[in-house]
Amino acid sequence: MKKIILLLCLILSITILTLPVYAQLQGHTYDLDSSATKKPKTESELISDSKQTADYAIYKGIRYPVYKSKTGKIFIIVKAKTSGNLYRKYIKT
Repeated sequence: MKKIILLLCLILSITILTLPVYAQLQGHTYDLDSSATKKPKTESELISDSKQTADYAIYKGIRYPVYKSKTGKIFIIVKAKTSGNLYRKYIKT
């Protein structure tokens, strides 16, 4: 009887100790086609609740209107060189 209990405890402990190793060997599946992936934003989505100021900024030789966010940060809307997506370029004052 003691041998059976010891054998069961040994099997149980081996199983518990090998579970983390087995879990690390399992790979992850990433769904890149899901709607959670980032989609390029439009200019109106980037501006959202921000207000256009009377100022203009020149960035890389192009004149852009300056916007002010609700938190007081000022930025321009710029097109990324490589991807072509629009993004906010914040102006440090």
